[in-house]
Amino acid sequence: MVNVTTTDVLTEQRIRRVINEERDYPLIWNEAFETIQMPEDHPSRTWELPQDEAVMSMPGRVAEGGEFPRTEEDIDTQKVTVEKHGFEVKITWEATEFSVFDVIARQTEKAARRFNEYINMQAFEHISNADNQHPESPVAVSDVGDADEFGFALAKYAKKLMKDDQYNPDMLVLNTEGERVISNSDNYQRASDLGDEMTREGAIGRFAGMDVMEDNSGLMPSDSAEGYFIDSNQYGVEVVKQDIATEEYEDPKRQANVVQWWTMRNWHVEEPEAVIKIVE
Repeated sequence: MVNVTTTDVLTEQRIRRVINEERDYPLIWNEAFETIQMPEDHPSRTWELPQDEAVMSMPGRVAEGGEFPRTEEDIDTQKVTVEKHGFEVKITWEATEFSVFDVIARQTEKAARRFNEYINMQAFEHISNADNQHPESPVAVSDVGDADEFGFALAKYAKKLMKDDQYNPDMLVLNTEGERVISNSDNYQRASDLGDEMTREGAIGRFAGMDVMEDNSGLMPSDSAEGYFIDSNQYGVEVVKQDIATEEYEDPKRQANVVQWWTMRNWHVEEPEAVIKIVE
């Protein structure tokens, strides 16, 4: 249990510390998005992301006195408007006074876990949406000629599809059944075997040249193996205006203290082709 007591004032800094300490698992799905922090003095809830047309010309030979090849790209912007997400926790005065447990601490920790789970779920809803995935997604074992199981051949084929479109997947997120199957493969390297080579938070090993992460949040089904290849450098962004904010007030009519928690953020998928799903 983290060090928060009933006598503590629940400042935003203290709440943020509890949220960080309560991350029993990392925000796996949120790692697929690059985080953009809006400046504190930004006057609105909308952030404009530059969008180029990707038509940059190639350099070429230039004859003496000749003109250089010229590219004039049209730079457009994509607007992302952050949304407020939050909830409040009510703690009665009786519970605070008579409980044998430190109610403030327990409720703060539980709320922190719920907040982290919620952020992870919002990111997953974008990734799991078929409209936000590679056009070949999902790729099944039956789609791959030399694959007879959920394993190396399937992974290499899905990775090839992404590389053919100039994407370089760096994450493979598996459900619990997918991790069970993959972990028995000769091509799987556990994190314990790799030692200091592991750098991504939450990675449990490497497979087909990628960090392997297991999602046990309950967001993915567990009865059949599936996973997602993700190029986290290309896929999308998470725009954050307010990370974590809290406000505490008294509710005399109900003889309770209430703590409101909220954040202001939103997710935007820039290149759907940077995610592909694999299934049995």
